[in-house]
Amino acid sequence: MRVLVRADASSRIGIGHLVRSLALAQALRDGGDEVLLLTSDPTGPIVDAWRQEGEVHHLDVEVGSDADADVTASLAADSAADWAVLDGYAFVARYRRRIAARRLVVVDDLGEAGVRADVIVNGHFHGAAAMYPDATGRLLVGPRYALLRRSVRTAPRATRGGVLVSLGGADPDARTGPLLEALAAAGVTGRVVIGPQHPAPGPLRATAVAHRWEVAGPDDDIVPLLASASVAVVGAGTATLECAALGTPMVAVRIADNQRPVVEALRGAGIAVTAEAGDVAAVAATTATLMADPDARRRMAEAGQRMVDGQGATRVAAAMRAGFVAVRPAAVEDGDDLLAWRNDPVTRSGSFTSDPIMPDEHRAWLAGALGDPARMLLVGELGESPVGVVRLDREGDRATISVTVAPAARGRGLAATLIRAGLERAAAEGIVRVDAFIRPDNQASLRAFAAAGFRDVEREPNDGAPPTARRMAITVERP
Repeated sequence: MRVLVRADASSRIGIGHLVRSLALAQALRDGGDEVLLLTSDPTGPIVDAWRQEGEVHHLDVEVGSDADADVTASLAADSAADWAVLDGYAFVARYRRRIAARRLVVVDDLGEAGVRADVIVNGHFHGAAAMYPDATGRLLVGPRYALLRRSVRTAPRATRGGVLVSLGGADPDARTGPLLEALAAAGVTGRVVIGPQHPAPGPLRATAVAHRWEVAGPDDDIVPLLASASVAVVGAGTATLECAALGTPMVAVRIADNQRPVVEALRGAGIAVTAEAGDVAAVAATTATLMADPDARRRMAEAGQRMVDGQGATRVAAAMRAGFVAVRPAAVEDGDDLLAWRNDPVTRSGSFTSDPIMPDEHRAWLAGALGDPARMLLVGELGESPVGVVRLDREGDRATISVTVAPAARGRGLAATLIRAGLERAAAEGIVRVDAFIRPDNQASLRAFAAAGFRDVEREPNDGAPPTARRMAITVERP
Protein backbone atom coordinates (compact mmCIF):
# COMPACT_ATOMS: atom_id res chain seq x y z
CA MET A 1 0.00 0.00 0.00
CA ARG A 2 0.94 3.63 -0.38
CA VAL A 3 -0.33 5.97 2.32
CA LEU A 4 -0.40 9.78 2.44
CA VAL A 5 -0.54 11.35 5.91
CA ARG A 6 -1.63 14.94 6.49
CA ALA A 7 -0.60 16.26 9.93
CA ASP A 8 1.00 19.35 11.49
CA ALA A 9 2.78 20.58 14.60
CA SER A 10 2.91 24.14 15.91
CA SER A 11 3.26 26.20 19.06
CA ARG A 12 -0.53 26.37 19.22
CA ILE A 13 -1.50 22.70 18.70
CA GLY A 14 1.70 21.04 19.95
CA ILE A 15 3.35 18.01 18.36
CA GLY A 16 0.92 15.21 19.31
CA HIS A 17 -0.71 14.91 15.89
CA LEU A 18 2.67 14.56 14.22
CA VAL A 19 3.95 12.11 16.83
CA ARG A 20 1.06 9.69 16.50
CA SER A 21 1.07 9.93 12.70
CA LEU A 22 4.76 8.98 12.88
CA ALA A 23 3.75 5.95 14.97
CA LEU A 24 1.30 4.84 12.30
CA ALA A 25 3.88 5.45 9.56
CA GLN A 26 6.37 3.24 11.40
CA ALA A 27 3.85 0.42 11.75
CA LEU A 28 3.01 0.68 8.05
CA ARG A 29 6.69 0.69 7.10
CA ASP A 30 7.31 -2.34 9.29
CA GLY A 31 4.77 -4.14 7.12
CA GLY A 32 6.40 -3.07 3.85
CA ASP A 33 4.06 -0.19 2.97
CA GLU A 34 5.12 3.21 1.61
CA VAL A 35 4.30 6.43 3.47
CA LEU A 36 4.34 10.15 2.66
CA LEU A 37 3.83 13.12 4.97
CA LEU A 38 2.36 16.46 3.95
CA THR A 39 2.94 19.07 6.66
CA SER A 40 2.95 22.83 7.04
CA ASP A 41 6.27 22.92 8.95
CA PRO A 42 8.78 20.36 7.62
CA THR A 43 11.34 21.01 10.38
CA GLY A 44 12.10 19.68 13.83
CA PRO A 45 13.05 16.31 15.33
CA ILE A 46 9.71 14.59 14.72
CA VAL A 47 9.78 15.46 11.02
CA ASP A 48 13.41 14.33 10.91
CA ALA A 49 12.25 10.99 12.32
CA TRP A 50 9.50 10.94 9.70
CA ARG A 51 12.13 11.22 6.96
CA GLN A 52 13.55 7.90 8.13
CA GLU A 53 10.21 6.30 7.23
CA GLY A 54 9.16 8.04 4.02
CA GLU A 55 8.87 11.20 1.93
CA VAL A 56 8.09 14.59 3.51
CA HIS A 57 6.31 17.29 1.49
CA HIS A 58 5.89 20.96 2.48
CA LEU A 59 2.47 22.61 2.48
CA ASP A 60 2.70 26.38 1.93
CA VAL A 61 -0.98 27.37 1.96
CA GLU A 62 -3.34 28.14 4.85
CA VAL A 63 -3.86 25.09 7.04
CA GLY A 64 -7.39 23.68 6.79
CA SER A 65 -8.34 25.81 3.79
CA ASP A 66 -9.84 24.59 0.52
CA ALA A 67 -6.39 25.14 -0.99
CA ASP A 68 -4.90 22.84 1.65
CA ALA A 69 -7.45 20.15 0.79
CA ASP A 70 -6.78 20.56 -2.92
CA VAL A 71 -3.00 20.21 -2.44
CA THR A 72 -3.59 17.09 -0.34
CA ALA A 73 -5.94 15.62 -2.93
CA SER A 74 -3.50 16.40 -5.73
CA LEU A 75 -0.59 14.77 -3.91
CA ALA A 76 -2.73 11.73 -3.15
CA ALA A 77 -3.54 11.40 -6.85
CA ASP A 78 0.00 12.07 -8.07
CA SER A 79 1.50 9.56 -5.65
CA ALA A 80 -1.23 6.96 -6.34
CA ALA A 81 -1.99 6.83 -2.62
CA ASP A 82 -4.29 4.00 -1.58
CA TRP A 83 -5.13 5.79 1.68
CA ALA A 84 -5.12 9.32 3.03
CA VAL A 85 -4.76 9.75 6.80
CA LEU A 86 -5.95 13.03 8.34
CA ASP A 87 -4.86 13.88 11.88
CA GLY A 88 -5.71 17.41 12.98
CA TYR A 89 -8.56 19.60 14.16
CA ALA A 90 -8.54 21.69 10.96
CA PHE A 91 -9.61 18.83 8.68
CA VAL A 92 -13.37 19.22 8.96
CA ALA A 93 -16.13 17.68 6.84
CA ARG A 94 -15.75 20.19 3.99
CA TYR A 95 -12.04 19.41 3.84
CA ARG A 96 -12.56 15.64 3.87
CA ARG A 97 -15.03 15.80 0.99
CA ARG A 98 -12.33 17.25 -1.25
CA ILE A 99 -9.84 14.42 -0.65
CA ALA A 100 -9.58 12.12 -3.64
CA ALA A 101 -7.65 9.25 -2.08
CA ARG A 102 -8.96 5.73 -2.52
CA ARG A 103 -9.57 5.30 1.23
CA LEU A 104 -9.74 7.77 4.13
CA VAL A 105 -8.62 7.40 7.75
CA VAL A 106 -9.61 10.11 10.23
CA VAL A 107 -7.74 10.24 13.54
CA ASP A 108 -10.06 12.02 15.97
CA ASP A 109 -10.09 12.84 19.70
CA LEU A 110 -13.31 14.77 20.02
CA GLY A 111 -16.14 12.57 18.79
CA GLU A 112 -17.24 14.74 15.90
CA ALA A 113 -20.75 13.88 14.78
CA GLY A 114 -21.28 12.33 11.39
CA VAL A 115 -17.68 11.57 10.51
CA ARG A 116 -17.49 10.14 7.00
CA ALA A 117 -14.41 7.97 6.63
CA ASP A 118 -13.49 4.38 5.89
CA VAL A 119 -11.68 4.10 9.23
CA ILE A 120 -12.06 6.32 12.31
CA VAL A 121 -9.37 6.06 14.98
CA ASN A 122 -9.66 7.37 18.52
CA GLY A 123 -7.00 5.58 20.53
CA HIS A 124 -7.27 7.66 23.69
CA PHE A 125 -8.43 6.39 27.06
CA HIS A 126 -11.86 7.96 26.60
CA GLY A 127 -12.32 6.65 23.05
CA ALA A 128 -15.63 4.78 22.66
CA ALA A 129 -18.05 3.87 19.89
CA ALA A 130 -20.76 5.92 21.63
CA MET A 131 -18.85 9.06 20.64
CA TYR A 132 -19.66 8.33 16.96
CA PRO A 133 -23.34 7.31 16.87
CA ASP A 134 -23.91 8.22 13.22
CA ALA A 135 -20.40 7.81 11.83
CA THR A 136 -19.71 5.76 8.75
CA GLY A 137 -16.76 3.42 8.42
CA ARG A 138 -14.96 1.11 10.78
CA LEU A 139 -14.42 2.38 14.34
CA LEU A 140 -11.09 1.65 16.02
CA VAL A 141 -11.58 3.21 19.44
CA GLY A 142 -10.04 2.97 22.87
CA PRO A 143 -6.42 2.51 24.01
CA ARG A 144 -6.05 -0.80 22.14
CA TYR A 145 -5.67 1.49 19.12
CA ALA A 146 -3.35 4.06 20.71
CA LEU A 147 -0.85 5.18 18.07
CA LEU A 148 2.50 4.81 19.83
CA ARG A 149 5.92 5.00 18.26
CA ARG A 150 8.21 2.08 17.62
CA SER A 151 10.53 3.25 20.40
CA VAL A 152 7.65 2.88 22.90
CA ARG A 153 6.78 -0.57 21.62
CA THR A 154 10.38 -1.75 21.89
CA ALA A 155 11.60 0.20 24.93
CA PRO A 156 13.82 -1.90 27.23
CA ARG A 157 13.18 -2.04 30.94
CA ALA A 158 15.04 0.74 32.72
CA THR A 159 16.14 1.55 36.25
CA ARG A 160 13.76 4.20 37.56
CA GLY A 161 14.58 7.29 39.52
CA GLY A 162 13.52 10.93 39.81
CA VAL A 163 10.81 13.05 38.28
CA LEU A 164 10.43 13.95 34.61
CA VAL A 165 8.42 17.04 33.64
CA SER A 166 7.09 17.47 30.09
CA LEU A 167 4.03 19.60 29.41
CA GLY A 168 3.93 18.70 25.73
CA GLY A 169 5.93 19.72 22.71
CA ALA A 170 4.61 23.29 22.79
CA ASP A 171 3.44 24.43 26.26
CA PRO A 172 1.87 27.51 24.61
CA ASP A 173 1.02 29.19 27.93
CA ALA A 174 4.59 28.70 29.26
CA ARG A 175 3.41 26.91 32.41
CA THR A 176 6.50 24.75 32.81
CA GLY A 177 8.70 27.42 34.44
CA PRO A 178 6.32 28.20 37.33
CA LEU A 179 5.74 24.47 37.79
CA LEU A 180 9.49 23.81 38.14
CA GLU A 181 9.68 26.52 40.79
CA ALA A 182 6.73 25.03 42.71
CA LEU A 183 8.16 21.52 42.52
CA ALA A 184 11.55 22.68 43.74
CA ALA A 185 9.85 24.47 46.65
CA ALA A 186 8.16 21.15 47.52
CA GLY A 187 11.55 19.43 47.55
CA VAL A 188 11.12 17.73 44.17
CA THR A 189 13.65 18.00 41.35
CA GLY A 190 14.63 15.91 38.38
CA ARG A 191 14.66 16.46 34.65
CA VAL A 192 12.60 18.73 32.42
CA VAL A 193 12.00 18.40 28.68
CA ILE A 194 11.86 21.60 26.63
CA GLY A 195 9.70 20.76 23.63
CA PRO A 196 10.51 21.74 20.05
CA GLN A 197 7.60 24.21 19.85
CA HIS A 198 8.07 25.88 23.25
CA PRO A 199 7.47 29.66 22.94
CA ALA A 200 10.38 30.71 25.17
CA PRO A 201 13.01 27.98 25.50
CA GLY A 202 15.78 30.32 26.70
CA PRO A 203 14.02 31.68 29.80
CA LEU A 204 12.71 28.20 30.64
CA ARG A 205 16.22 26.76 30.50
CA ALA A 206 17.44 29.54 32.82
CA THR A 207 14.65 28.82 35.30
CA ALA A 208 15.41 25.09 35.22
CA VAL A 209 19.12 25.61 35.84
CA ALA A 210 18.45 28.07 38.66
CA HIS A 211 16.32 25.45 40.45
CA ARG A 212 18.73 22.58 39.78
CA TRP A 213 16.70 20.76 37.16
CA GLU A 214 18.49 18.77 34.48
CA VAL A 215 17.41 19.91 31.02
CA ALA A 216 16.59 17.76 28.00
CA GLY A 217 16.07 19.52 24.70
CA PRO A 218 13.91 18.96 21.61
CA ASP A 219 16.50 16.66 20.04
CA ASP A 220 16.49 14.26 23.01
CA ASP A 221 14.29 11.17 22.70
CA ILE A 222 11.66 11.46 25.42
CA VAL A 223 10.82 7.76 25.45
CA PRO A 224 13.88 6.52 27.42
CA LEU A 225 13.46 9.51 29.72
CA LEU A 226 9.87 8.48 30.46
CA ALA A 227 10.89 4.84 30.83
CA SER A 228 13.48 5.69 33.48
CA ALA A 229 11.38 8.13 35.55
CA SER A 230 9.84 7.17 38.89
CA VAL A 231 7.08 9.71 38.17
CA ALA A 232 6.33 11.69 35.02
CA VAL A 233 4.47 15.00 35.17
CA VAL A 234 2.96 15.27 31.70
CA GLY A 235 0.31 17.10 29.75
CA ALA A 236 -2.86 15.04 29.31
CA GLY A 237 -2.20 14.17 25.68
CA THR A 238 -0.22 11.53 23.81
CA ALA A 239 2.38 11.36 26.60
CA THR A 240 -0.18 9.77 28.95
CA LEU A 241 -0.56 6.84 26.56
CA GLU A 242 3.22 6.52 26.32
CA CYS A 243 3.54 6.53 30.11
CA ALA A 244 0.86 3.86 30.45
CA ALA A 245 2.52 1.58 27.89
CA LEU A 246 5.92 2.06 29.56
CA GLY A 247 4.54 1.46 33.06
CA THR A 248 5.54 4.94 34.22
CA PRO A 249 3.44 6.39 37.07
CA MET A 250 2.21 9.84 36.16
CA VAL A 251 0.66 13.08 37.20
CA ALA A 252 -1.52 14.05 34.22
CA VAL A 253 -1.91 17.81 33.95
CA ARG A 254 -4.84 19.21 31.98
CA ILE A 255 -3.45 22.01 29.84
CA ALA A 256 -6.33 22.33 27.32
CA ASP A 257 -10.13 22.17 27.50
CA ASN A 258 -10.33 19.20 25.12
CA GLN A 259 -8.20 17.13 27.53
CA ARG A 260 -10.95 17.04 30.17
CA PRO A 261 -12.32 13.62 29.08
CA VAL A 262 -8.78 12.22 29.02
CA VAL A 263 -8.17 13.36 32.60
CA GLU A 264 -11.49 11.91 33.76
CA ALA A 265 -10.77 8.56 32.08
CA LEU A 266 -7.26 8.39 33.54
CA ARG A 267 -8.51 9.13 37.02
CA GLY A 268 -11.36 6.64 36.75
CA ALA A 269 -9.06 3.84 35.58
CA GLY A 270 -6.49 4.46 38.33
CA ILE A 271 -3.75 5.04 35.76
CA ALA A 272 -2.79 8.54 36.90
CA VAL A 273 -3.35 11.20 39.47
CA THR A 274 -4.58 14.33 37.79
CA ALA A 275 -4.27 18.08 38.24
CA GLU A 276 -5.07 21.39 36.59
CA ALA A 277 -2.23 23.29 34.91
CA GLY A 278 -3.27 26.56 36.50
CA ASP A 279 -2.68 25.30 40.03
CA VAL A 280 1.06 24.62 40.10
CA ALA A 281 1.09 24.30 43.90
CA ALA A 282 -1.42 21.44 43.69
CA VAL A 283 0.59 19.77 40.92
CA ALA A 284 3.73 19.99 43.03
CA ALA A 285 2.03 18.63 46.17
CA THR A 286 0.45 15.78 44.21
CA THR A 287 3.81 14.87 42.67
CA ALA A 288 5.58 14.89 46.05
CA THR A 289 2.87 12.64 47.52
CA LEU A 290 3.14 10.16 44.66
CA MET A 291 6.93 10.07 44.91
CA ALA A 292 6.57 9.08 48.57
CA ASP A 293 4.11 6.21 47.85
CA PRO A 294 5.78 3.27 46.04
CA ASP A 295 2.68 1.08 46.38
CA ALA A 296 0.54 3.65 44.56
CA ARG A 297 3.16 3.92 41.83
CA ARG A 298 3.22 0.14 41.40
CA ARG A 299 -0.58 -0.08 41.14
CA MET A 300 -0.63 2.77 38.66
CA ALA A 301 2.07 1.19 36.47
CA GLU A 302 0.29 -2.17 36.41
CA ALA A 303 -3.06 -0.58 35.55
CA GLY A 304 -1.52 1.42 32.71
CA GLN A 305 0.16 -1.54 31.08
CA ARG A 306 -3.00 -3.63 31.34
CA MET A 307 -4.86 -0.97 29.38
CA VAL A 308 -2.19 0.08 26.85
CA ASP A 309 -0.07 -2.69 25.35
CA GLY A 310 1.68 -0.47 22.78
CA GLN A 311 0.43 -2.38 19.72
CA GLY A 312 -2.28 0.07 18.63
CA ALA A 313 -0.44 1.38 15.57
CA THR A 314 0.14 -2.19 14.40
CA ARG A 315 -3.58 -2.91 14.76
CA VAL A 316 -4.58 0.19 12.80
CA ALA A 317 -2.08 -0.64 10.05
CA ALA A 318 -3.50 -4.17 9.87
CA ALA A 319 -7.04 -2.79 9.63
CA MET A 320 -5.96 -0.57 6.74
CA ARG A 321 -4.40 -3.53 4.94
CA ALA A 322 -7.57 -5.51 5.51
CA GLY A 323 -9.31 -3.01 3.29
CA PHE A 324 -7.40 -4.55 0.41
CA VAL A 325 -7.13 -8.20 1.39
CA ALA A 326 -10.27 -10.11 0.51
CA VAL A 327 -10.96 -13.74 1.35
CA ARG A 328 -12.93 -16.17 -0.77
CA PRO A 329 -13.76 -19.86 -0.41
CA ALA A 330 -10.96 -22.10 -1.60
CA ALA A 331 -11.50 -24.22 -4.70
CA VAL A 332 -9.94 -27.35 -6.19
CA GLU A 333 -7.92 -25.07 -8.49
CA ASP A 334 -6.11 -23.66 -5.43
CA GLY A 335 -4.68 -27.07 -4.59
CA ASP A 336 -1.21 -26.54 -6.04
CA ASP A 337 -0.77 -23.21 -4.22
CA LEU A 338 -2.04 -24.61 -0.92
CA LEU A 339 0.31 -27.60 -1.15
CA ALA A 340 3.32 -25.42 -2.00
CA TRP A 341 2.59 -23.05 0.90
CA ARG A 342 2.11 -25.95 3.34
CA ASN A 343 5.35 -27.65 2.28
CA ASP A 344 7.45 -24.50 2.38
CA PRO A 345 10.28 -25.04 4.92
CA VAL A 346 9.42 -21.92 6.94
CA THR A 347 5.76 -22.94 7.16
CA ARG A 348 6.68 -26.46 8.28
CA SER A 349 9.10 -25.14 10.90
CA GLY A 350 6.24 -23.31 12.62
CA SER A 351 3.72 -26.17 12.36
CA PHE A 352 3.01 -28.90 14.87
CA THR A 353 3.38 -31.43 12.04
CA SER A 354 6.54 -30.62 10.13
CA ASP A 355 6.74 -33.55 7.71
CA PRO A 356 6.11 -32.72 4.03
CA ILE A 357 2.68 -33.60 2.62
CA MET A 358 2.55 -35.79 -0.48
CA PRO A 359 0.44 -34.60 -3.45
CA ASP A 360 -2.02 -37.53 -3.35
CA GLU A 361 -2.50 -37.09 0.38
CA HIS A 362 -3.10 -33.36 -0.10
CA ARG A 363 -5.64 -33.85 -2.88
CA ALA A 364 -7.65 -36.25 -0.71
CA TRP A 365 -7.50 -33.84 2.24
CA LEU A 366 -8.58 -30.86 0.10
CA ALA A 367 -11.56 -32.72 -1.34
CA GLY A 368 -12.69 -33.60 2.17
CA ALA A 369 -12.14 -30.05 3.44
CA LEU A 370 -14.12 -28.46 0.61
CA GLY A 371 -17.03 -30.80 1.26
CA ASP A 372 -17.07 -30.40 5.03
CA PRO A 373 -19.77 -27.92 6.19
CA ALA A 374 -17.97 -27.46 9.52
CA ARG A 375 -14.79 -26.23 7.86
CA MET A 376 -14.16 -22.89 6.14
CA LEU A 377 -11.07 -22.81 3.95
CA LEU A 378 -10.53 -19.24 2.74
CA VAL A 379 -7.92 -17.97 0.29
CA GLY A 380 -6.76 -14.40 0.87
CA GLU A 381 -6.12 -12.22 -2.16
CA LEU A 382 -4.39 -8.87 -2.45
CA GLY A 383 -5.70 -7.52 -5.73
CA GLU A 384 -5.51 -10.57 -7.98
CA SER A 385 -2.61 -12.21 -6.15
CA PRO A 386 -3.21 -15.00 -3.60
CA VAL A 387 -1.32 -14.18 -0.40
CA GLY A 388 -2.35 -16.89 2.04
CA VAL A 389 -5.02 -19.15 3.44
CA VAL A 390 -7.21 -19.06 6.56
CA ARG A 391 -8.77 -22.20 7.97
CA LEU A 392 -11.69 -22.16 10.41
CA ASP A 393 -12.93 -25.42 11.95
CA ARG A 394 -16.33 -24.84 13.49
CA GLU A 395 -18.05 -26.50 16.41
CA GLY A 396 -21.32 -24.81 17.31
CA ASP A 397 -20.75 -21.09 17.83
CA ARG A 398 -16.99 -21.54 18.32
CA ALA A 399 -14.20 -22.19 15.87
CA THR A 400 -10.48 -22.89 15.75
CA ILE A 401 -8.40 -20.84 13.33
CA SER A 402 -5.06 -21.31 11.59
CA VAL A 403 -3.37 -19.15 8.97
CA THR A 404 -0.60 -19.58 6.42
CA VAL A 405 1.00 -16.69 4.55
CA ALA A 406 2.27 -17.42 1.05
CA PRO A 407 6.10 -17.36 1.02
CA ALA A 408 6.15 -14.60 -1.60
CA ALA A 409 3.92 -12.40 0.60
CA ARG A 410 5.90 -12.64 3.84
CA GLY A 411 7.37 -9.60 5.54
CA ARG A 412 4.40 -7.34 4.76
CA GLY A 413 2.41 -7.71 7.96
CA LEU A 414 -0.29 -9.75 6.22
CA ALA A 415 -0.68 -12.55 8.77
CA ALA A 416 -2.69 -10.37 11.17
CA THR A 417 -4.63 -8.98 8.20
CA LEU A 418 -5.57 -12.49 7.04
CA ILE A 419 -6.59 -13.39 10.60
CA ARG A 420 -8.85 -10.32 10.82
CA ALA A 421 -10.40 -11.14 7.45
CA GLY A 422 -11.10 -14.65 8.73
CA LEU A 423 -12.68 -13.23 11.88
CA GLU A 424 -14.99 -11.01 9.85
CA ARG A 425 -16.16 -14.08 7.92
CA ALA A 426 -16.57 -15.97 11.22
CA ALA A 427 -18.70 -13.14 12.62
CA ALA A 428 -20.90 -13.22 9.52
CA GLU A 429 -21.45 -16.95 10.15
CA GLY A 430 -22.56 -16.39 13.75
CA ILE A 431 -19.36 -17.59 15.41
CA VAL A 432 -18.80 -15.82 18.73
CA ARG A 433 -15.42 -17.16 19.87
CA VAL A 434 -12.35 -18.18 17.93
CA ASP A 435 -9.37 -20.11 19.36
CA ALA A 436 -5.86 -20.52 17.99
CA PHE A 437 -3.26 -23.10 19.01
CA ILE A 438 0.30 -21.98 18.40
CA ARG A 439 3.72 -23.45 18.97
CA PRO A 440 5.31 -21.49 21.85
CA ASP A 441 8.49 -20.94 19.81
CA ASN A 442 6.62 -19.56 16.79
CA GLN A 443 7.12 -15.89 17.66
CA ALA A 444 5.87 -14.60 14.30
CA SER A 445 2.50 -16.32 14.74
CA LEU A 446 2.22 -15.25 18.37
CA ARG A 447 2.79 -11.62 17.35
CA ALA A 448 0.32 -11.85 14.46
CA PHE A 449 -2.49 -13.27 16.59
CA ALA A 450 -1.80 -10.74 19.35
CA ALA A 451 -1.95 -7.93 16.79
CA ALA A 452 -5.31 -9.30 15.61
CA GLY A 453 -6.65 -9.06 19.17
CA PHE A 454 -6.13 -12.60 20.50
CA ARG A 455 -5.13 -13.09 24.13
CA ASP A 456 -3.68 -16.07 26.04
CA VAL A 457 -6.30 -18.24 27.74
CA GLU A 458 -6.13 -21.41 29.81
CA ARG A 459 -6.16 -24.74 28.04
CA GLU A 460 -9.34 -26.80 28.30
CA PRO A 461 -9.40 -30.56 28.92
CA ASN A 462 -9.43 -32.71 25.77
CA ASP A 463 -9.13 -29.75 23.42
CA GLY A 464 -7.32 -31.95 20.90
CA ALA A 465 -4.24 -29.74 20.52
CA PRO A 466 -0.64 -30.82 21.18
CA PRO A 467 0.20 -30.51 24.90
CA THR A 468 2.88 -27.87 24.25
CA ALA A 469 0.56 -25.52 22.34
CA ARG A 470 -0.24 -22.03 23.56
CA ARG A 471 -3.94 -21.29 23.38
CA MET A 472 -5.06 -17.82 22.36
CA ALA A 473 -8.65 -16.69 21.87
CA ILE A 474 -10.82 -13.77 20.90
CA THR A 475 -14.49 -12.90 21.26
CA VAL A 476 -15.72 -12.05 17.78
CA GLU A 477 -17.30 -8.65 17.22
CA ARG A 478 -20.50 -8.78 15.20
CA PRO A 479 -20.44 -6.78 11.94
